Amino acid sequence: IIEISEKNGQALCWIELNESGAPIKWTSKNIPEEEIIIYGPLRQFGAYFMPEWWTSQDGHWRFAYLEVNGSKDEPKVSFQPVKKED
Repeated sequence: IIEISEKNGQALCWIELNESGAPIKWTSKNIPEEEIIIYGPLRQFGAYFMPEWWTSQDGHWRFAYLEVNGSKDEPKVSFQPVKKED
């Protein structure tokens, strides 16, 4: 199991791996209810190996990768809170 935590030690999520080291289950408790995602088998997409599909534990939603492309550019992502405008 890989645990991902905040700097203060608060756990954000856990990723369970199978005997080969592939991810099989992701669990998050940083929302009001526990969320669990089940991963499909790893598949090669060019130079990348990723789970072929994901589904919620209850089957409410699911998706499959059709194509995976990488980029050498750093993504423009911010985790800063967004202020609501009045």
